[in-house]
Amino acid sequence: MPIPALVVEHLQRRSVPYRLHHQRRAQSEGEIVARTDASGVCFGKVIVTIVDGHPVIFVVPAHESLDPGLARAEIGARRLRVATRAERDRYFPGVDSRATPPLRLWDGVTIWMDRALRHEGPFVFQAGTQHDAIEMDFTDWLRITEPQIGRVVRSAAASGNPGPVPPAAGR
Repeated sequence: MPIPALVVEHLQRRSVPYRLHHQRRAQSEGEIVARTDASGVCFGKVIVTIVDGHPVIFVVPAHESLDPGLARAEIGARRLRVATRAERDRYFPGVDSRATPPLRLWDGVTIWMDRALRHEGPFVFQAGTQHDAIEMDFTDWLRITEPQIGRVVRSAAASGNPGPVPPAAGR
């Protein structure tokens, strides 16, 4: 079944209201963030990682970056790294690079959400392609996804840091 049909079927089976947005041209993450920030909609960014040999999806606010050291400590992992394209293709077949939907569509994949993402109202995420996005109520997404929740980003604005802290050597 092609993506986003798989995503749409998943949401319909759970009787979750949603809107599918299709863009004729792929938009950059910056364009999507600017559009959603201006409209008051929260956009979730997905980072696919390999944690102690297993695929883990992290969902963070689009304007933030995963902090590998903080994430590793939060989830109690020894090793955490961003998945390669080949690994993403193996674990998430048919999904465009950098467009993995943050839904429970694949067995054996853990989903973590940064607690800063929690909000009330619309939530948008990519639906498996660079051209398609799903908009739904955040509470509905949280209910059907049941992610682990923790602090996995360090806000540059709040901390005064220019970006994520690199993982400690030897861990």
